Amino acid sequence: MYPCWLPALVVRRASLLRLLGCSSSPGNEGKEALTQLFKQFDVDTKVVTHIVDILEVSTLKDFQFLFSTISDVGNVVSLVKDVNVALQVSRVRQAWTGVTQAQGKA
Repeated sequence: MYPCWLPALVVRRASLLRLLGCSSSPGNEGKEALTQLFKQFDVDTKVVTHIVDILEVSTLKDFQFLFSTISDVGNVVSLVKDVNVALQVSRVRQAWTGVTQAQGKA
């Protein structure tokens, strides 16, 4: 029997691959894809606004290369006020790890 988290991981990876343009539907790159990604990982809108508007990240590729290492995520999220930093760092790390793995970087 598979662990209970395995189906969710497979679905999440498939969703990420679609977001990254690895499916038959073109045009998923851009802010819409970022918004979907952050929504999928339940990233707070304040953190999303900081990444998209302040840091000017506009594509999944930008997001992929925004951080050199996973530990850099905490430095960025800690700049956002009035959020649960630990929880949001975890969620952004999950999103970043998914994107980097789907692109074969991690």
